[in-house]
Amino acid sequence: MQLSDHELKTFETVQGSLVTCRLPSEAFRDGGGHSDAYRVFCHEKYPGCRMAFLISDRYGGGFRQCGSADVRSAWQARYGQLLYFNFSRKPSCIEVKGRTAEKIAAACVFPDGGDTMEVMLEIDLRDTPEEVQKEIYGEFEALVDSILIEDAADRQPPAAPVTDHGEEEPAEKSAETPKKPVSLRVREWLGRLAAMRRRR
Repeated sequence: MQLSDHELKTFETVQGSLVTCRLPSEAFRDGGGHSDAYRVFCHEKYPGCRMAFLISDRYGGGFRQCGSADVRSAWQARYGQLLYFNFSRKPSCIEVKGRTAEKIAAACVFPDGGDTMEVMLEIDLRDTPEEVQKEIYGEFEALVDSILIEDAADRQPPAAPVTDHGEEEPAEKSAETPKKPVSLRVREWLGRLAAMRRRR
């Protein structure tokens, strides 16, 4: 889906990745950034319902170092038995969903350099009508499906080699297939994720 400029939000992570996503509807207020979040969107009528792009460090050393057991145990400590859990390294993403008597939480965790970025949803079950809960979860899925992540390494062209005379050598044409942007790998995975959701 092609998005118009006014629907898009772009920000840079602490690791230099460039994240672009579609903004939630006007039902959500943009609360800006915080010390542990790049962006927080709170529901105007039900403030206990919110989405956030988190600077996540709770899984022990970033995406490459953490394992599925680390992520699962961190969520089970807060939510008990999980409603859904999927961990994939190729392409790299984690999807998890949990529930307590008071709220539903869901998240997609992406690698961000040596750290992770977590796109988080919380729905307050105490004051939010069931129909609104479904609408909010639909908005979260649309937000996640719209995410494009361009890794910092993919944004920086390689430095040209230097000759013995201190001059840059002309770049040679490479026969190798160009590296696929991270944003496309993420979008492919999200397409498969949407297909899995439809089968559940």
